[in-house]
Amino acid sequence: MKRCSPIRRDARTAQGQGTSHLRLDQSLYCGKIALFDEGMAGGYLLTRPNGDVHQVPTWQAGMAIVDFTNPKATAWYQGELRKLLAQGVDAFKTDFGELIPPMSVYHNGADPLRMHNY
Repeated sequence: MKRCSPIRRDARTAQGQGTSHLRLDQSLYCGKIALFDEGMAGGYLLTRPNGDVHQVPTWQAGMAIVDFTNPKATAWYQGELRKLLAQGVDAFKTDFGELIPPMSVYHNGADPLRMHNY
């Protein structure tokens, strides 16, 4: 018997019941997962003025935020979403724009206070 990922299994269950499989999506990555390492290595995460990745203590200590002003970061993130779509996810609900740290440095030089979702 072939094993399914939890995402694929959940999507099949939802779709089998005539509903869609929606995933809550937060562009935050914890330092304990591979996506954090990929984002850090690629320069895809918000940084502090000293150049360190800006980690925030939201939900879990050490969360980092994808810098969508960096076109390469956006393409990387879209690739990760495509992987979820291939597993059967139908839609995403994005979240977290209200907690952008005010001391973040953006790839395009944007003012972090203007990037905050009020």
